[in-house]
Formats: sequence, C-alpha cells, structure tokens
Amino acid sequence: MKHHRICRGAAVAAIFAAALLIAPLEPQPIEAQGHGGYCRVDWHVKSRLRRLTGTVMVECGDECVGVWCHSAPFGNWGVDSVFSERHDGAQFRGWKLIDGHRQWNSCTEQYYDGPWTNDGPRKQKADPDEAENAGGKTTESPLACAGSLPEVRTFTNAQLKLYELDFPGYDDYVTTLRYGTVNLRIDCSDAWTCSGETPWLTQTWIDSTGVSADAKYGVKSRFVSY
Repeated sequence: MKHHRICRGAAVAAIFAAALLIAPLEPQPIEAQGHGGYCRVDWHVKSRLRRLTGTVMVECGDECVGVWCHSAPFGNWGVDSVFSERHDGAQFRGWKLIDGHRQWNSCTEQYYDGPWTNDGPRKQKADPDEAENAGGKTTESPLACAGSLPEVRTFTNAQLKLYELDFPGYDDYVTTLRYGTVNLRIDCSDAWTCSGETPWLTQTWIDSTGVSADAKYGVKSRFVSY
C-alpha cells in the first residue's frame, strides 16, 4: 500500500507540473516608478456640429453683480462632464465673438432677427463649425500605462450638462445632451503608450431647447520621466 501511495503522489505531481506548463501565467504589473517615472493618462471629451434651434430663455435681461455687468442676450456656455466641471473657457463655443469667447444668443424668444442669429430666424450654429474640447482630466499612476487602463472603459448615461455662465453670479442651466451608454476601447502599442477614441456619437434625445451636438470620448497615455 505504501508503494501505491508513493506512485499516486508522483503522478499527481507530474500532472500539476504539466498544468503549469500549459496554463498561461498572469502578467505582472510593471512598476513605472522603478523606471524613474509614472504613467500620465489624459481623458477628454469633444463636441462638434453644435446647434441651437429651439427656445432658450436664460439671458434675457441686463444684470450687474457689484461692478461686473453683462447684457442680454449673449452668453458663453460651459460644460459639466464626467471629466471636468464648467469654466469660463471654450467648452461649447458658439458663433458671436464677445469678450474673447464665441457666445450664443441665449434668449431666443426675444432676440431672433438680423444680427442675433447666424443660421436663419431662431436658429444658430457654431462658427467656426468644428470639433472642440468640451472637457478633460489628467490622472497619474505608479504602474505602467498598460497596467493602469482597462481594455474597455464604459460610461453609463454619458452626458454633457450645459450652462450659460454668469460669473460672479449664478450660472443658468440650459440643457443636458445625452448619449446613452458609451464604450471606449483602449489599445496599447507597448507598456507605456495606450490610446482610444469613440466614433462621433449622436444624442439619444433632444428637448425643446433644440440644442444639439455630436460628442466623442477619448484617452491617451504616456510614460513621464521624473
């Protein structure tokens, strides 16, 4: 009996060793810090074909807060997204150049003739009509980029919330652009270089404001030395 137990133990050991040769080994994460740096990941969302064809009533009267004043109907629009909060920049550029920003007629029911629009009565489109960054976020990881990023990043209920900016007063909510569930595929050419970008996405629904835009989500990563 002792002889049989020894043989059986040897057989089990041989099978286990063979399984190790067949089964793929799990890749071990590479420490970027051991290479004298870190992985920088830049996320972004862009918009294009920005339109306003309905009713927006958020900039219909002159208003002053202290010594700072703004006048109807034009306003710069900002964006709240998964990657960043709204700011007084170029997140959702319109067509009327005022104070260094491409702004929108934000009171379409009261101002809709002549110079107040650039695409016919009550209709507006961005000018120049091109892709612009709506938001971005940068993250850092002590691991190699390939070990820091998933193969697919899923955004459920992807959306861009638009506001007419009234600093230093309160920003006025305009509408939300919705794109449903978005899957961003991320490919890595090596341990340090990964990128991905969705196709241009159209909205799942447009409300009475008639505000619309295509959106695109993307990411790029690279190794950064200390």
